[in-house]
Amino acid sequence: MLSLNPVRGSTQEAAPVAHPLLGSRGARSEPLTAGPSIATSALRPRGPLLEQASALLAQLLIDRLQAR
Repeated sequence: MLSLNPVRGSTQEAAPVAHPLLGSRGARSEPLTAGPSIATSALRPRGPLLEQASALLAQLLIDRLQAR
């Protein structure tokens, strides 16, 4: 899975094609939904800056999605 930007920016001859992820709800399909997740290194400690930035990013994503 990729975000839409790498798909749009691809200059390869066989460029990837974007398709929405759909879940099954009986006879109809709806887009999959999930809460935001932030991946961090298991080899490095999480400092206060990363903790605060993660919380801010998560809140900005939630606000943006709710504004749609």
